[in-house]
Amino acid sequence: TSSNSNTITTTTKLSLFNELDLVACTTGVVCRKEFLETYAAAACIHAKFSESRRMADLAASHGLLSWFLLAFDLTDDHDHGNHSSADRTTTKCQPRQRTVTCVDRRMPRSAEIFAAAMIERFPSLEERWSYVQSDLSAVAPTIAATRDDDETTTS
Repeated sequence: TSSNSNTITTTTKLSLFNELDLVACTTGVVCRKEFLETYAAAACIHAKFSESRRMADLAASHGLLSWFLLAFDLTDDHDHGNHSSADRTTTKCQPRQRTVTCVDRRMPRSAEIFAAAMIERFPSLEERWSYVQSDLSAVAPTIAATRDDDETTTS
């Protein structure tokens, strides 16, 4: 670590949980209860839909769930509590390049703050995240099915 105790160097090994917790704490926009509940929800969603490449965070508010789902996608291992960011950058881990779109009537300032902190910590996620300010009635569900590695989409 550097002389600044709040700075984590790339040689420091943290679990994904700890890395996300560090981001959340630095922003000051997420309470502990919300962090823990959202982390647990993201872990369950990722475990059930680990191969899903496109996801939506509806009524997203500050988009915490979306960022967690993207962070979980950085590793192929489902035990996210025990792997550091260094482990996720090895050649064994081939991310699926999941994208997540947040939808809410308005994007709160907290979403901008949290997004900036996540992008600083996980720069590779920036192009995989988007926020759409819209009423949920504008969202049209799409079902994606995979056959022999060819993806087909139906509405």
